[in-house]
Amino acid sequence: MKKLLTLLLATTLIFVLAACGNDEETESNATDEEEVVADVEVEAGDKEFTITATNFDFNSEEELVVKKGDNVTIHIVNEEGVHGLEIPELNISGGVEETIQFEATEAGTFEILCSIPCGEGHDDMVINLVVVD
Repeated sequence: MKKLLTLLLATTLIFVLAACGNDEETESNATDEEEVVADVEVEAGDKEFTITATNFDFNSEEELVVKKGDNVTIHIVNEEGVHGLEIPELNISGGVEETIQFEATEAGTFEILCSIPCGEGHDDMVINLVVVD
């Protein structure tokens, strides 16, 4: 009985330590990403992007990169299905075939998501907005 209890405790400890290790790795990756963003050079000025949405994909550049203080315009064009855009961390959203305009007031990397549930691949519709100082 003691051997079974010891084995159970050891197994639990391994799972707990493994879970803690993943959190540290995630924090480390976030720090590396912030350093990469800080190294990106972008000219200040108004930025305009067009994102073409198909079922379960945004067809655009890997990341939309702007400078803090830029006025940003994002056009959403639905090529297949019905899609909208939202940037939850910045409290920005737009509906079908809508143009979104805002000032990039906060530096960081922000996820742009599809704002209209469109099927099984809806959660895969993500691209990044990168705002550099």
